[in-house]
Amino acid sequence: MGAPPLTGFQIAQAASKAKDRLDGEMALSHGKAPVNESHTPFARRRGPIDDGVYVYRLPEVTNMTIWKEGQGNGKKSYTCGPAATRNMVNAMNIRATGSYQDLGENQWAIWEGTTTAGTSRANVANALNGHASQYGSWTTYRPATKDSLYSTIATDTYYYKQSIILNVDTEFFTFWNSKALDHFNFAYGYDSQSNPNAKLVAVGEEWDPIFIYGSSSYGNPYGQHANVPLGNVYDAVIHTSIHGIVA
Repeated sequence: MGAPPLTGFQIAQAASKAKDRLDGEMALSHGKAPVNESHTPFARRRGPIDDGVYVYRLPEVTNMTIWKEGQGNGKKSYTCGPAATRNMVNAMNIRATGSYQDLGENQWAIWEGTTTAGTSRANVANALNGHASQYGSWTTYRPATKDSLYSTIATDTYYYKQSIILNVDTEFFTFWNSKALDHFNFAYGYDSQSNPNAKLVAVGEEWDPIFIYGSSSYGNPYGQHANVPLGNVYDAVIHTSIHGIVA
């Protein structure tokens, strides 16, 4: 699908996010979060870590049952993009309305142009911009460093209340037990406090091979994984053929 026109609200948020990316890449590389005291709409606020918010996970994701890839959609095994999007938007719906408003994986697959070959990151961003416009704006992004990825996860989850869609090589996640696939899942929080040796990322995983196939030779990755080292997440992102995120 083509890129839809953005609303004024989305244009403002897109500009704010673009500044966040730039601020984060500059400031976190020097060991601190960016600061900007402007009070205009969507202006860059003090970074959450700078404000002492060292741990944050979207409660809507933490407390929800993640829809499995293929669930309600014929147990398809190539719909990780729509499945990740479905879960992300469900979480935003419950924050806004108090209840889930599930559009179904198949609807997101149609909007994202998903085929048996998979889904493009650009189509994920376009589908979100066209069908979740009340919550914000999204684009594809290639984080240059671990710190810039972490900054994006922190600002988008804490300030914008949005998960980040990750395109990953699964072998870098320990809960995939060395199984290598190009895949979409999503980040829903961060933790700079629990482990003195590594920043941590909360990752939501919708893939359940036992649900799809009845068995698995590499265990079951499905679920909320709240303590994934940032280095693993960054390596997973940069080692895919279309290495990047939707944020």
